Amino acid sequence: MTKMKKILFYFFALTLVVMSFPLHKANAAVTSVSWSGTNITGSSIAISTELGNTGDSTVNYTTAAALTADGKILYFVLNGAVVTAGQTLTVADLAVAGLTLEAAPGTHDNGAAEVTITNGASGNSNPIISITLDSNASVQPNYTAGAKTLVIADGQLESSATPGNYNIVVMTSAEVGLGMLYVGDDNDVLVTAMVTPTLSFIIRNTADTADTNECPLGILTTSAVSSCSYRLAVATNASGGFQVQINSDGTLNSGANDINAIAEDGTVTLGVEGYGIAVTGATSGGNNGSDVFNQPVTEDGTFNDDDTPVPAVATNFVSFTNTFVYVPFGTDGDLTDTTLVAHRAAISAGTPAGLYDQVVTYTVTATF
Repeated sequence: MTKMKKILFYFFALTLVVMSFPLHKANAAVTSVSWSGTNITGSSIAISTELGNTGDSTVNYTTAAALTADGKILYFVLNGAVVTAGQTLTVADLAVAGLTLEAAPGTHDNGAAEVTITNGASGNSNPIISITLDSNASVQPNYTAGAKTLVIADGQLESSATPGNYNIVVMTSAEVGLGMLYVGDDNDVLVTAMVTPTLSFIIRNTADTADTNECPLGILTTSAVSSCSYRLAVATNASGGFQVQINSDGTLNSGANDINAIAEDGTVTLGVEGYGIAVTGATSGGNNGSDVFNQPVTEDGTFNDDDTPVPAVATNFVSFTNTFVYVPFGTDGDLTDTTLVAHRAAISAGTPAGLYDQVVTYTVTATF
């Protein structure tokens, strides 16, 4: 047989084998087919991103059957890959452990597996690599079974510009297998949900049995310290909690006369004209970080001591830095998740007669 006849014969045989793959009933399967490389995580990669970037990219696969005869074929379809602009994919860019590669048609019977590359030109999508095993001086090849790799040189391939989930086809003369290259996170599902922010504020009576907006000190005399109280109930699902501020429209007054505000950290004392408030912060209701609502509020600034003057400008009063609960509806008597505010007043013999009043305002802000 002439050399020309030999070449034609091998080409014909190769064509028959490749065309027979789709009809081939495999006795085993190529498994664990996947891409790996610098830019690839779990075979997922962003669009138009270099496969490999700072290193070679690799197609990993595992075969169960060895190829031990001349003319047996390894066949790779790299769907989802694109030959980098300005590059050409050649046999010099490829490496398969255990094989010496040469461009087809190569020299027969020299032991170098012959490589044919389809779609290997610059910008082409889905390159196909066919590798035909060759004997060496009549010694049959032995491409053993097991974990294998096809390594492509850095810079030669990039991912498709179109998001999608692409098949990586790996076939041999004895097996077929598939993996996937996930481009542009097209294998992800974005799950969304919304929790509407809530903030509630109620002023309750001392026993937390009803809403109120009054605090009657009653008739002031020199023989007693008068007091009245109410509770501040705050609830929010704001992640940063809440801030309550307090301010007033002025002093506790009757026209031009007023009852003296006590000195900071002072005490309302029998027989001595003075007026102020004392705060007992909620002892629970705050999220401890694990959705157990057992933490106290913070008594801010000067309100964490004894009687304090009522400020005329907005001043931080109590706060908490996480979600806070209070459920008064149908559950009266919540004395732990509410903050108790007590107003206390005393007069001296010289305090002018009159009807005294003061409007105290609380402002609640959610924090995120």
